[in-house]
Amino acid sequence: MTPANSHAAFIAFAAQRGVTLARSTPRSGIGQMVSFYQVIRADGCTGPDGEMLLLQWGPHDWGAGPSFELSITRQFIEQRARGDDALSQLRLTYRFQPSPALRALSDGELWCHEPAGAIPFHELALSTVASPKLVDAAAAEVELTYSLV
Repeated sequence: MTPANSHAAFIAFAAQRGVTLARSTPRSGIGQMVSFYQVIRADGCTGPDGEMLLLQWGPHDWGAGPSFELSITRQFIEQRARGDDALSQLRLTYRFQPSPALRALSDGELWCHEPAGAIPFHELALSTVASPKLVDAAAAEVELTYSLV
């Protein structure tokens, strides 16, 4: 798999395990992303931090009104001979309608720098400040995106 085809590869990976990402809960989606990271490595992403996972949560307003987001991102750094490494991200985002309880939560993030740390990362991700309240909740919107950074 290359970073550029990670979007389609991740959808297929989850589908093979009976998960439709667009209808998944954060618990299921985060679990699928962690497993995908452990099992399927990206071509050309070698060296320290060539592939990492990032869990982020917090209140946001990107212009469409306030929401609370919980996302897991797989970050790729492709090593190139010219020295201009390419940074890209596959992000699974869960957006929730704001509520007083969600507005009271602060934002935060967790990083996983190597597949060997994926299991402790996953356990910590499911017990973070935000996610215990959200891991089994239906999100107002679920979005999977791939982008160059």
